Amino acid sequence: MHRTTTATKRTKFSDSIVSEVLRLAKYEWFRMNRRPAFIVLCILAELAILVPAVVAVIVLNLDFFSDVGEGEVESIRNALEFSFVPFNAVAMCVGALIFGADFGTGGYRALYTRGASRIAVPLSKVAFIFLVLAGLLVIGWTLSLVVSNIATLISDGSIYACTDCVDSVSLTGRALPGVAFWSLLGAGLAYWGRSTTLGVGAGFGYYFLSGIIQPALALGFTLQWDIDLGPFLHWLPENLVAAFFNADSAYIDYWLSGLGALAYCVAIAAFVLWLSKTRDLAPPR
Repeated sequence: MHRTTTATKRTKFSDSIVSEVLRLAKYEWFRMNRRPAFIVLCILAELAILVPAVVAVIVLNLDFFSDVGEGEVESIRNALEFSFVPFNAVAMCVGALIFGADFGTGGYRALYTRGASRIAVPLSKVAFIFLVLAGLLVIGWTLSLVVSNIATLISDGSIYACTDCVDSVSLTGRALPGVAFWSLLGAGLAYWGRSTTLGVGAGFGYYFLSGIIQPALALGFTLQWDIDLGPFLHWLPENLVAAFFNADSAYIDYWLSGLGALAYCVAIAAFVLWLSKTRDLAPPR
């Protein structure tokens, strides 16, 4: 009887958390779609996918490039490969904005004073971030396909032959761990520093420095001591993400790369939940 009662209580608790997370995520949408910064970031995310697709179609249909094969300049796939670098940067800003905006306005304290759970609030923000970014990816892919068709019809009167559309869906799926990591990194830094600016600034600092320091470090060790740092540096999140996205790695299994990237996402989410439970969330003075 006691075990049944305990199980029932746990079920009710989990159900209440889920319903509260969904309710708060809906509240996030109500607030964020009225913020100019959020709207601008969503537009930039769509342009990050749309502009490379348009450029690829234009290049494909120029007479100067007529000797280049269709497979080499396939619009959607090439557009996605170019798009995810700026899209990840926008995802980081979205995560930082959603988690950091409530500090300046005292939104966290207002929610907690009304009885909101310290677990449900950050979880609702994480859920909202993922829903927004997934929606932007789907919309961006669809718009790219529509614009590619229109551009091809205008240029040569035929329908755009998307020979890699199925492969581009797979490519989008493989990019999700990277999008999730960078958005959660921006969110975690903003939540830790209680500032949207810190989340964006520190996130971008890591984003660019990892692309400079890491290759320089690897090259220095190879030239100076003939030591290959690849197996060790590969476990950095951006390398795991890149290996899973490109389905190619010299040091680690393809699926293990994806699981490693997701492990970083889980660690950041756990860090955010720990902060929410243990620290006062007043804005910095």
